Amino acid sequence: MEAMKVIVESDDVAVYIDAVHTCLSTRGITDTGASTVTLATSGKFHDDPSVRREFLAIANRTGKK
Repeated sequence: MEAMKVIVESDDVAVYIDAVHTCLSTRGITDTGASTVTLATSGKFHDDPSVRREFLAIANRTGKK
């Protein structure tokens, strides 16, 4: 998170990661929907619920394929 703040030169940062657990599928588990979501927020994304909701709505809409 701190690196992202430096890169974008702002304290207002949100990171949303939706990752598939391939370790489950390589062990023979057939649940193709096994994933985890990680969210880290700072600045306005952390402090302002409406900004966070807007970000999550976009992230959820664009992340589903």
